[in-house]
Amino acid sequence: MKKYNEGYNICIVTAGFRILWQEVLKRYNLNNIKVIGGNNLNTDSYIIDNHLKGFITKYLQKNNKYVVSFGDGLVDKDMLINSHKGFFVVREKIREDVISIFKNYKHIKYLSIHSLKVNELEEVDFYSIEKELAN
Repeated sequence: MKKYNEGYNICIVTAGFRILWQEVLKRYNLNNIKVIGGNNLNTDSYIIDNHLKGFITKYLQKNNKYVVSFGDGLVDKDMLINSHKGFFVVREKIREDVISIFKNYKHIKYLSIHSLKVNELEEVDFYSIEKELAN
């Protein structure tokens, strides 16, 4: 697989804390990755929600960008559904309400952090994601 900066444009879109992602990127010397995020009007210029994530995904596609997304909740629904490839991250527990939305989209697979099983979606691991994205 190519290194992150060889032919890829990477952007993090978060409904969480923008500053947290900026610090992570700075720590690992990934300063050329853009962060679009906000969840607090006291510290951020805007708030990112489900619809805005979907809008950004559609905008990128209209501009001939291939969009791969990772998300872990309902706030990521429109982004995952509208991406070319979507990876739903399952953490502490399986959210049946979220799984029921994603099970009809074959391009959305799941990645389990704690070996949880989701029967309705195809499971992937980091190695298979790397292989899949290299093609």
